[in-house]
Amino acid sequence: MRICVRCKVDKSDSDFSSKAIKNGDHRCKVCVVECVRVWRKKNPEKYRVSIKRNNCQRRDSPARMAVNRHCSLSRSHAIRRASYEALGGSCVCCGETQQYFLEIDHIEGGGQRHRKHLMMLKHGRTSYVYALRLEILSGRTDGLQLLCSNCNRGKMRNGGACPHEIERRLEGRGCA
Repeated sequence: MRICVRCKVDKSDSDFSSKAIKNGDHRCKVCVVECVRVWRKKNPEKYRVSIKRNNCQRRDSPARMAVNRHCSLSRSHAIRRASYEALGGSCVCCGETQQYFLEIDHIEGGGQRHRKHLMMLKHGRTSYVYALRLEILSGRTDGLQLLCSNCNRGKMRNGGACPHEIERRLEGRGCA
């Protein structure tokens, strides 16, 4: 049982907000609501500003979602850039440097096995890509290389050898 400092009535603990009690406010819920109503009437402009600020801070507000999306994308791009730089920053086969064309490749294959291992820690494709990039940033780049999309697909279709690599081998032997 507590006594409300505003209405001076002895009330049960459930009539007081636990958050308010922690903050040292010993007014009952009814008195708090009444005080807020009076304050809103006396300060309509401040109330409008606070509502606007609170609406912007709500998770589902378009403004808040746009800020979150921007922060998430910039964080993701920074991690991608850093992981690509850790792997050399360009395609090891043709030298492509445009980050939108670059992909992380498992040199000896085994990408599916590696993905399953990392996905045991977290679920989903996004988590795998994130975990893989964090692994690279922590220095575990064994068996990984950076290839552009064309070289990576060509390697997949030619049984593990990029068409550029095959071309270079043929030129080295004198075949054209």
